[in-house]
Amino acid sequence: MREAWSELIARFELARPGFSVIHARASALWTLAPFFQTGLDCPSIVGHPGKVRGAVARAEIRTFLIARERLGRAALVVGLAEIALWCQAVMILQLPHAADVSDYRAYDVAARIGLQQGWSHIYDTALQLRVLHTYWPGASHLDYISLPINAWLVAPLTMLPPHTAFAVFAAIAWAALLFASQLASPPDRWFRVVFALLALGSLSGAATVVFGQVSGLVMLAVIASWRLLDADHEWWAGVALAAITLKPQLALLVPIALVLAGRWRAVAAFAGTCGVLAAVAVVAVGLPGLGQLLRLDASYTHDPSTQVWSLSTLIGGGPAIGFAVQAMVAVIALVPAWRARNRPIGMALAAAVGGSLLSSVYLHGMDLAVYLFPIWVAAQQPWVLLRVVSGILWLSLDFDVTRPRVTALVAAALLAAYFLSPMRLGSLRTNPDVGPPI
Repeated sequence: MREAWSELIARFELARPGFSVIHARASALWTLAPFFQTGLDCPSIVGHPGKVRGAVARAEIRTFLIARERLGRAALVVGLAEIALWCQAVMILQLPHAADVSDYRAYDVAARIGLQQGWSHIYDTALQLRVLHTYWPGASHLDYISLPINAWLVAPLTMLPPHTAFAVFAAIAWAALLFASQLASPPDRWFRVVFALLALGSLSGAATVVFGQVSGLVMLAVIASWRLLDADHEWWAGVALAAITLKPQLALLVPIALVLAGRWRAVAAFAGTCGVLAAVAVVAVGLPGLGQLLRLDASYTHDPSTQVWSLSTLIGGGPAIGFAVQAMVAVIALVPAWRARNRPIGMALAAAVGGSLLSSVYLHGMDLAVYLFPIWVAAQQPWVLLRVVSGILWLSLDFDVTRPRVTALVAAALLAAYFLSPMRLGSLRTNPDVGPPI
Protein backbone atom coordinates (compact mmCIF):
# COMPACT_ATOMS: atom_id res chain seq x y z
CA MET A 1 0.00 0.00 0.00
CA ARG A 2 2.78 2.42 0.91
CA GLU A 3 4.52 1.70 -2.41
CA ALA A 4 1.31 2.39 -4.36
CA TRP A 5 0.77 5.57 -2.36
CA SER A 6 4.31 6.74 -3.11
CA GLU A 7 3.81 5.94 -6.79
CA LEU A 8 0.64 8.05 -6.83
CA ILE A 9 2.56 10.99 -5.40
CA ALA A 10 5.37 10.50 -7.92
CA ARG A 11 2.87 10.55 -10.79
CA PHE A 12 1.15 13.54 -9.23
CA GLU A 13 4.44 15.44 -9.24
CA LEU A 14 5.18 14.47 -12.85
CA ALA A 15 1.71 15.50 -13.96
CA ARG A 16 1.89 19.02 -12.65
CA PRO A 17 4.69 20.90 -14.45
CA GLY A 18 5.12 24.29 -12.90
CA PHE A 19 2.91 23.26 -9.98
CA SER A 20 5.57 24.30 -7.47
CA VAL A 21 4.97 27.94 -8.43
CA ILE A 22 1.21 27.51 -8.11
CA HIS A 23 1.61 25.70 -4.80
CA ALA A 24 3.95 28.34 -3.40
CA ARG A 25 1.56 31.15 -4.30
CA ALA A 26 -1.52 29.37 -2.96
CA SER A 27 0.39 28.26 0.14
CA ALA A 28 1.27 31.82 1.01
CA LEU A 29 -2.26 33.00 0.32
CA TRP A 30 -3.93 30.30 2.40
CA THR A 31 -1.52 30.71 5.30
CA LEU A 32 -1.74 34.50 5.32
CA ALA A 33 -5.44 34.70 4.50
CA PRO A 34 -6.53 35.17 8.12
CA PHE A 35 -4.55 38.40 8.27
CA PHE A 36 -6.61 39.87 5.43
CA GLN A 37 -9.43 39.96 7.96
CA THR A 38 -7.45 42.21 10.29
CA GLY A 39 -9.09 45.58 10.47
CA LEU A 40 -12.21 44.60 8.54
CA ASP A 41 -14.40 45.43 11.50
CA CYS A 42 -14.66 49.01 10.26
CA PRO A 43 -16.99 50.34 12.96
CA SER A 44 -14.45 49.42 15.63
CA ILE A 45 -11.74 51.29 13.73
CA VAL A 46 -13.64 54.42 12.88
CA GLY A 47 -15.16 54.57 16.34
CA HIS A 48 -11.97 56.04 17.80
CA PRO A 49 -11.68 59.78 16.95
CA GLY A 50 -8.08 59.78 18.15
CA LYS A 51 -7.16 57.41 15.35
CA VAL A 52 -9.35 58.55 12.49
CA ARG A 53 -11.04 61.92 12.17
CA GLY A 54 -13.64 63.00 9.67
CA ALA A 55 -16.33 61.27 7.65
CA VAL A 56 -14.20 61.33 4.49
CA ALA A 57 -11.28 59.58 6.15
CA ARG A 58 -13.61 56.97 7.60
CA ALA A 59 -15.19 56.29 4.21
CA GLU A 60 -11.80 56.02 2.52
CA ILE A 61 -10.48 53.60 5.09
CA ARG A 62 -13.63 51.51 4.89
CA THR A 63 -13.36 51.36 1.08
CA PHE A 64 -9.67 50.45 1.25
CA LEU A 65 -10.21 47.64 3.76
CA ILE A 66 -13.15 46.19 1.85
CA ALA A 67 -11.12 46.27 -1.38
CA ARG A 68 -8.22 44.54 0.36
CA GLU A 69 -10.52 41.85 1.67
CA ARG A 70 -12.03 41.22 -1.77
CA LEU A 71 -8.60 41.08 -3.40
CA GLY A 72 -7.35 38.63 -0.80
CA ARG A 73 -10.38 36.41 -1.15
CA ALA A 74 -10.16 36.38 -4.93
CA ALA A 75 -6.46 35.54 -4.87
CA LEU A 76 -7.04 32.77 -2.35
CA VAL A 77 -9.83 31.21 -4.43
CA VAL A 78 -7.69 31.32 -7.58
CA GLY A 79 -4.75 29.65 -5.82
CA LEU A 80 -6.89 26.94 -4.24
CA ALA A 81 -8.73 26.35 -7.52
CA GLU A 82 -5.42 25.73 -9.31
CA ILE A 83 -4.38 23.16 -6.72
CA ALA A 84 -7.82 21.51 -6.82
CA LEU A 85 -7.71 21.34 -10.61
CA TRP A 86 -4.38 19.52 -10.60
CA CYS A 87 -5.44 17.10 -7.85
CA GLN A 88 -8.68 16.22 -9.60
CA ALA A 89 -7.00 15.87 -13.00
CA VAL A 90 -4.41 13.43 -11.66
CA MET A 91 -7.09 11.55 -9.74
CA ILE A 92 -9.15 11.12 -12.91
CA LEU A 93 -6.07 9.94 -14.82
CA GLN A 94 -5.35 7.34 -12.12
CA LEU A 95 -8.89 5.98 -11.80
CA PRO A 96 -8.81 3.66 -14.87
CA HIS A 97 -5.95 1.73 -13.23
CA ALA A 98 -6.87 2.34 -9.59
CA ALA A 99 -9.19 -0.62 -9.11
CA ASP A 100 -6.30 -3.10 -9.34
CA VAL A 101 -4.38 -1.42 -6.47
CA SER A 102 -7.29 -0.31 -4.29
CA ASP A 103 -8.39 -1.49 -0.86
CA TYR A 104 -11.86 -1.85 -2.32
CA ARG A 105 -10.75 -5.26 -3.58
CA ALA A 106 -10.58 -6.54 0.01
CA TYR A 107 -14.11 -5.28 0.74
CA ASP A 108 -15.36 -6.82 -2.51
CA VAL A 109 -13.74 -10.19 -1.81
CA ALA A 110 -15.16 -10.34 1.72
CA ALA A 111 -18.64 -9.42 0.48
CA ARG A 112 -18.54 -12.11 -2.24
CA ILE A 113 -17.37 -14.73 0.26
CA GLY A 114 -20.12 -13.76 2.67
CA LEU A 115 -22.85 -13.90 0.03
CA GLN A 116 -21.62 -17.11 -1.63
CA GLN A 117 -19.89 -19.12 1.12
CA GLY A 118 -21.35 -17.67 4.31
CA TRP A 119 -20.32 -14.70 6.46
CA SER A 120 -18.50 -16.92 8.94
CA HIS A 121 -15.78 -17.49 6.29
CA ILE A 122 -14.93 -13.88 5.41
CA TYR A 123 -11.72 -13.95 7.52
CA ASP A 124 -10.47 -17.23 6.05
CA THR A 125 -7.25 -15.99 4.39
CA ALA A 126 -6.91 -19.01 2.09
CA LEU A 127 -10.45 -18.52 0.80
CA GLN A 128 -9.84 -14.78 0.48
CA LEU A 129 -6.84 -15.49 -1.74
CA ARG A 130 -8.78 -17.85 -4.03
CA VAL A 131 -11.66 -15.42 -4.47
CA LEU A 132 -9.22 -12.55 -4.96
CA HIS A 133 -7.50 -14.35 -7.83
CA THR A 134 -10.87 -15.24 -9.35
CA TYR A 135 -12.27 -11.72 -9.51
CA TRP A 136 -9.04 -9.68 -9.38
CA PRO A 137 -6.50 -11.83 -11.25
CA GLY A 138 -3.80 -9.15 -11.17
CA ALA A 139 -3.62 -9.16 -7.35
CA SER A 140 -1.03 -11.17 -5.47
CA HIS A 141 -2.14 -10.90 -1.84
CA LEU A 142 -4.59 -8.74 0.10
CA ASP A 143 -6.10 -9.53 3.51
CA TYR A 144 -9.50 -8.31 4.66
CA ILE A 145 -8.91 -7.00 8.20
CA SER A 146 -11.88 -4.64 8.63
CA LEU A 147 -15.06 -5.20 10.61
CA PRO A 148 -17.93 -6.99 8.82
CA ILE A 149 -19.77 -3.68 8.27
CA ASN A 150 -17.36 -2.78 5.43
CA ALA A 151 -18.25 -5.95 3.56
CA TRP A 152 -21.95 -5.37 4.20
CA LEU A 153 -21.59 -1.85 2.81
CA VAL A 154 -20.34 -3.02 -0.59
CA ALA A 155 -22.40 -6.22 -0.78
CA PRO A 156 -25.01 -4.65 -3.13
CA LEU A 157 -22.20 -3.68 -5.53
CA THR A 158 -21.18 -7.33 -6.03
CA MET A 159 -24.03 -7.60 -8.53
CA LEU A 160 -21.87 -5.49 -10.85
CA PRO A 161 -18.63 -6.47 -12.57
CA PRO A 162 -15.70 -5.82 -10.19
CA HIS A 163 -14.25 -2.81 -12.01
CA THR A 164 -17.69 -1.25 -12.49
CA ALA A 165 -18.43 -1.77 -8.81
CA PHE A 166 -15.17 -0.02 -7.92
CA ALA A 167 -16.12 2.93 -10.15
CA VAL A 168 -19.43 3.27 -8.30
CA PHE A 169 -17.72 3.06 -4.92
CA ALA A 170 -15.11 5.64 -5.99
CA ALA A 171 -17.92 7.98 -7.02
CA ILE A 172 -19.55 7.50 -3.60
CA ALA A 173 -16.23 8.23 -1.86
CA TRP A 174 -15.74 11.40 -3.94
CA ALA A 175 -19.30 12.58 -3.28
CA ALA A 176 -18.89 11.91 0.47
CA LEU A 177 -15.78 14.09 0.55
CA LEU A 178 -17.49 16.96 -1.24
CA PHE A 179 -20.70 16.65 0.77
CA ALA A 180 -18.69 16.65 3.99
CA SER A 181 -17.11 19.96 2.97
CA GLN A 182 -20.53 21.53 2.45
CA LEU A 183 -22.00 20.09 5.63
CA ALA A 184 -19.06 21.45 7.64
CA SER A 185 -19.35 24.87 6.03
CA PRO A 186 -21.42 27.79 7.28
CA PRO A 187 -24.19 28.87 4.89
CA ASP A 188 -22.05 31.72 3.56
CA ARG A 189 -21.23 31.12 -0.13
CA TRP A 190 -17.61 32.17 0.38
CA PHE A 191 -17.04 29.40 2.91
CA ARG A 192 -18.82 26.84 0.75
CA VAL A 193 -16.50 27.55 -2.19
CA VAL A 194 -13.32 27.57 -0.09
CA PHE A 195 -14.22 24.41 1.84
CA ALA A 196 -15.03 22.58 -1.41
CA LEU A 197 -11.68 23.65 -2.89
CA LEU A 198 -9.85 22.53 0.25
CA ALA A 199 -11.47 19.09 -0.12
CA LEU A 200 -10.85 18.81 -3.86
CA GLY A 201 -7.30 20.15 -3.53
CA SER A 202 -6.24 17.67 -0.86
CA LEU A 203 -3.96 14.92 -2.16
CA SER A 204 -5.01 12.70 0.74
CA GLY A 205 -8.63 13.32 -0.20
CA ALA A 206 -7.98 12.36 -3.81
CA ALA A 207 -6.22 9.21 -2.59
CA THR A 208 -9.30 8.10 -0.64
CA VAL A 209 -11.06 7.92 -3.99
CA VAL A 210 -8.19 6.31 -5.93
CA PHE A 211 -7.62 3.62 -3.30
CA GLY A 212 -11.30 2.99 -2.57
CA GLN A 213 -11.04 3.96 1.10
CA VAL A 214 -13.84 4.63 3.59
CA SER A 215 -12.02 7.52 5.33
CA GLY A 216 -14.31 10.12 3.73
CA LEU A 217 -17.40 8.25 4.94
CA VAL A 218 -16.04 8.22 8.50
CA MET A 219 -15.41 11.97 8.36
CA LEU A 220 -18.89 12.54 6.94
CA ALA A 221 -20.39 10.55 9.82
CA VAL A 222 -18.65 12.74 12.40
CA ILE A 223 -19.69 15.97 10.66
CA ALA A 224 -23.28 14.75 10.29
CA SER A 225 -23.32 13.92 14.01
CA TRP A 226 -21.99 17.40 14.79
CA ARG A 227 -24.68 19.15 12.77
CA LEU A 228 -27.41 16.95 14.24
CA LEU A 229 -26.16 17.78 17.74
CA ASP A 230 -26.25 21.49 16.88
CA ALA A 231 -29.87 21.01 15.77
CA ASP A 232 -30.76 19.21 19.05
CA HIS A 233 -31.33 15.88 17.31
CA GLU A 234 -29.11 13.96 19.73
CA TRP A 235 -30.63 10.53 19.12
CA TRP A 236 -30.04 10.75 15.37
CA ALA A 237 -26.57 12.18 16.01
CA GLY A 238 -25.63 9.03 17.92
CA VAL A 239 -27.02 6.79 15.19
CA ALA A 240 -25.07 8.67 12.51
CA LEU A 241 -21.87 8.48 14.54
CA ALA A 242 -22.05 4.67 14.56
CA ALA A 243 -20.78 4.78 10.96
CA ILE A 244 -17.27 5.43 12.35
CA THR A 245 -17.11 1.64 12.87
CA LEU A 246 -16.13 1.52 9.19
CA LYS A 247 -12.67 2.58 10.39
CA PRO A 248 -12.90 3.30 14.12
CA GLN A 249 -9.29 4.36 14.73
CA LEU A 250 -9.95 7.55 12.75
CA ALA A 251 -12.45 8.88 15.32
CA LEU A 252 -11.93 6.70 18.37
CA LEU A 253 -12.03 9.59 20.84
CA VAL A 254 -15.26 11.12 19.53
CA PRO A 255 -17.67 8.93 21.58
CA ILE A 256 -15.59 9.68 24.70
CA ALA A 257 -15.85 13.38 23.88
CA LEU A 258 -19.64 13.04 23.79
CA VAL A 259 -19.56 11.45 27.25
CA LEU A 260 -17.41 14.25 28.67
CA ALA A 261 -19.64 16.87 27.03
CA GLY A 262 -22.69 15.34 28.70
CA ARG A 263 -24.51 14.45 25.47
CA TRP A 264 -26.07 11.37 27.03
CA ARG A 265 -28.83 10.78 24.50
CA ALA A 266 -26.31 10.78 21.67
CA VAL A 267 -24.06 8.43 23.65
CA ALA A 268 -26.98 6.08 24.31
CA ALA A 269 -27.99 6.08 20.63
CA PHE A 270 -24.40 5.45 19.56
CA ALA A 271 -23.97 2.61 22.05
CA GLY A 272 -27.31 1.08 21.08
CA THR A 273 -26.56 1.22 17.34
CA CYS A 274 -23.08 -0.23 17.83
CA GLY A 275 -24.57 -2.90 20.06
CA VAL A 276 -26.98 -3.93 17.32
CA LEU A 277 -24.16 -4.02 14.76
CA ALA A 278 -22.00 -6.08 17.13
CA ALA A 279 -24.81 -8.55 17.80
CA VAL A 280 -25.45 -9.00 14.08
CA ALA A 281 -21.70 -9.46 13.50
CA VAL A 282 -21.46 -12.14 16.19
CA VAL A 283 -24.45 -14.00 14.77
CA ALA A 284 -23.28 -13.69 11.15
CA VAL A 285 -19.55 -14.19 11.55
CA GLY A 286 -19.45 -16.19 14.75
CA LEU A 287 -16.92 -16.08 17.54
CA PRO A 288 -14.35 -18.17 15.60
CA GLY A 289 -14.57 -15.70 12.71
CA LEU A 290 -14.08 -12.75 15.04
CA GLY A 291 -11.10 -14.57 16.55
CA GLN A 292 -9.59 -14.80 13.07
CA LEU A 293 -10.15 -11.05 12.68
CA LEU A 294 -8.28 -10.32 15.92
CA ARG A 295 -5.35 -12.48 14.84
CA LEU A 296 -5.22 -10.77 11.45
CA ASP A 297 -5.35 -7.32 13.04
CA ALA A 298 -2.56 -8.26 15.44
CA SER A 299 -0.33 -9.24 12.52
CA TYR A 300 -0.64 -5.73 11.09
CA THR A 301 -0.24 -3.84 14.37
CA HIS A 302 3.54 -3.49 14.19
CA ASP A 303 3.83 -2.44 10.55
CA PRO A 304 6.25 0.56 10.66
CA SER A 305 4.72 2.11 7.52
CA THR A 306 1.40 2.64 9.31
CA GLN A 307 2.93 4.30 12.39
CA VAL A 308 4.89 7.20 10.86
CA TRP A 309 2.06 9.74 11.37
CA SER A 310 1.73 9.07 15.10
CA LEU A 311 3.24 11.54 17.58
CA SER A 312 4.48 8.62 19.70
CA THR A 313 6.51 7.34 16.74
CA LEU A 314 7.90 10.83 16.14
CA ILE A 315 9.07 11.11 19.75
CA GLY A 316 10.30 7.52 20.02
CA GLY A 317 11.73 6.05 23.21
CA GLY A 318 10.13 2.62 23.39
CA PRO A 319 6.66 1.21 24.10
CA ALA A 320 6.28 2.75 27.56
CA ILE A 321 7.04 6.27 26.38
CA GLY A 322 4.91 5.71 23.28
CA PHE A 323 1.92 4.71 25.41
CA ALA A 324 2.46 7.72 27.66
CA VAL A 325 2.51 10.04 24.64
CA GLN A 326 -0.69 8.48 23.28
CA ALA A 327 -2.38 8.96 26.67
CA MET A 328 -1.21 12.59 26.83
CA VAL A 329 -2.55 13.26 23.32
CA ALA A 330 -5.90 11.72 24.26
CA VAL A 331 -6.20 13.83 27.42
CA ILE A 332 -5.33 17.06 25.60
CA ALA A 333 -7.78 16.21 22.81
CA LEU A 334 -10.60 15.56 25.27
CA VAL A 335 -10.22 18.70 27.42
CA PRO A 336 -12.25 20.81 24.92
CA ALA A 337 -15.09 18.28 25.27
CA TRP A 338 -15.19 18.75 29.04
CA ARG A 339 -15.29 22.52 28.52
CA ALA A 340 -18.10 22.14 25.98
CA ARG A 341 -20.72 20.99 28.46
CA ASN A 342 -23.91 22.94 27.64
CA ARG A 343 -22.06 24.69 24.81
CA PRO A 344 -21.70 24.18 21.05
CA ILE A 345 -19.63 21.08 20.46
CA GLY A 346 -17.94 21.65 17.09
CA MET A 347 -14.45 22.39 18.36
CA ALA A 348 -14.66 19.57 20.90
CA LEU A 349 -15.40 17.02 18.17
CA ALA A 350 -12.70 18.47 15.93
CA ALA A 351 -10.12 18.18 18.71
CA ALA A 352 -11.24 14.60 19.39
CA VAL A 353 -10.76 13.67 15.72
CA GLY A 354 -7.34 15.33 15.67
CA GLY A 355 -6.34 13.47 18.81
CA SER A 356 -7.60 10.17 17.38
CA LEU A 357 -5.46 10.56 14.28
CA LEU A 358 -2.41 11.83 16.13
CA SER A 359 -2.44 8.97 18.65
CA SER A 360 -3.29 6.17 16.22
CA VAL A 361 -0.52 3.74 15.26
CA TYR A 362 -2.40 2.35 12.27
CA LEU A 363 -2.93 4.93 9.54
CA HIS A 364 -2.34 5.14 5.81
CA GLY A 365 -1.61 8.32 3.92
CA MET A 366 -5.15 8.60 2.58
CA ASP A 367 -6.57 8.45 6.13
CA LEU A 368 -5.06 11.88 6.76
CA ALA A 369 -7.91 13.34 4.69
CA VAL A 370 -9.94 13.18 7.92
CA TYR A 371 -7.76 16.07 9.19
CA LEU A 372 -9.93 18.19 6.90
CA PHE A 373 -12.61 18.23 9.60
CA PRO A 374 -10.42 19.92 12.29
CA ILE A 375 -9.12 22.24 9.55
CA TRP A 376 -12.63 23.28 8.50
CA VAL A 377 -13.73 23.88 12.08
CA ALA A 378 -10.60 25.91 12.89
CA ALA A 379 -11.11 28.02 9.75
CA GLN A 380 -14.44 29.22 11.17
CA GLN A 381 -13.05 30.41 14.50
CA PRO A 382 -12.15 34.02 15.36
CA TRP A 383 -8.72 33.17 16.79
CA VAL A 384 -6.16 33.91 14.05
CA LEU A 385 -3.64 31.36 15.34
CA LEU A 386 -6.13 28.52 14.89
CA ARG A 387 -6.78 29.53 11.30
CA VAL A 388 -3.08 29.93 10.48
CA VAL A 389 -2.11 26.54 11.93
CA SER A 390 -5.03 24.87 10.16
CA GLY A 391 -3.82 26.33 6.86
CA ILE A 392 -0.31 25.03 7.45
CA LEU A 393 -1.69 21.58 8.30
CA TRP A 394 -3.67 21.51 5.06
CA LEU A 395 -0.51 22.36 3.13
CA SER A 396 1.47 19.67 4.93
CA LEU A 397 -0.95 16.97 3.77
CA ASP A 398 0.59 17.16 0.30
CA PHE A 399 3.92 16.11 1.78
CA ASP A 400 2.73 13.47 4.23
CA VAL A 401 4.65 10.58 2.60
CA THR A 402 7.98 12.27 2.09
CA ARG A 403 7.77 14.36 5.28
CA PRO A 404 5.41 12.60 7.73
CA ARG A 405 7.12 14.27 10.68
CA VAL A 406 5.99 17.66 9.39
CA THR A 407 2.35 16.56 9.32
CA ALA A 408 2.58 15.04 12.81
CA LEU A 409 4.21 18.18 14.26
CA VAL A 410 1.72 20.59 12.66
CA ALA A 411 -1.21 18.37 13.72
CA ALA A 412 0.15 18.45 17.27
CA ALA A 413 0.36 22.25 17.04
CA LEU A 414 -3.26 22.45 15.89
CA LEU A 415 -4.35 20.17 18.73
CA ALA A 416 -2.47 22.39 21.19
CA ALA A 417 -4.20 25.44 19.69
CA TYR A 418 -7.59 23.78 20.24
CA PHE A 419 -6.57 23.05 23.83
CA LEU A 420 -5.46 26.62 24.47
CA SER A 421 -8.11 28.40 22.42
CA PRO A 422 -10.55 30.80 24.10
CA MET A 423 -13.99 29.44 24.91
CA ARG A 424 -15.54 30.29 21.56
CA LEU A 425 -16.71 26.83 20.65
CA GLY A 426 -19.50 27.86 18.31
CA SER A 427 -19.12 27.86 14.57
CA LEU A 428 -20.53 30.75 12.56
CA ARG A 429 -23.84 28.88 12.37
CA THR A 430 -24.22 28.77 16.13
CA ASN A 431 -22.55 32.05 17.09
CA PRO A 432 -23.94 34.90 14.99
CA ASP A 433 -22.03 37.51 16.99
CA VAL A 434 -18.70 36.38 15.51
CA GLY A 435 -17.73 38.06 12.26
CA PRO A 436 -16.84 35.82 9.31
CA PRO A 437 -13.09 35.20 9.30
CA ILE A 438 -11.33 34.23 6.11
